[in-house]
Amino acid sequence: MVYYICKNKIKTMKKKWIFLTIIIVFVVAIFIIMSIKNNRVNGQITNIDAENRIVTIQDQDQEIALKLNNKTKMFDIRNHPCLFSDFNIGFDVTAKMKEENGNLNVDWIRIKKSPNIVILTPEDKAIVRNMIKVEGVARVFENTLQIEIKDKKDKKVIYSKTVMAN
Repeated sequence: MVYYICKNKIKTMKKKWIFLTIIIVFVVAIFIIMSIKNNRVNGQITNIDAENRIVTIQDQDQEIALKLNNKTKMFDIRNHPCLFSDFNIGFDVTAKMKEENGNLNVDWIRIKKSPNIVILTPEDKAIVRNMIKVEGVARVFENTLQIEIKDKKDKKVIYSKTVMAN
């Protein structure tokens, strides 16, 4: 009798696990289909080729080159139309792709986050030696910003200078 009850419980549990597995697979499949259907990509701009109008973004572990054409709609952080020149390295963007004549084109691209200061070189947490060249983009009050270089070990400021952004 005890054996029969345990056997029935095991069968019931197996059926529940199979049913739960099927539901999980179904939900994941729907999620994948919806993400493919939306054709949206998100990422941070890592490179801009202005001559060819290509914006390269880092989306998790992959780099995606987005070729913008004359039909691509571009929007700023407030969802207002903007220009190609308004996009900068370090900005977070989202883009919607559209299939046209068998090709995947960028329908629209929108700035999600635009930091005021983006340092291009040296890279974050880079170890530098004697000569240091700091390059970047800054949107700051009266185009003035303070650059400080600190020693990694004792956090002392070893160089400080006020510069003009141009």
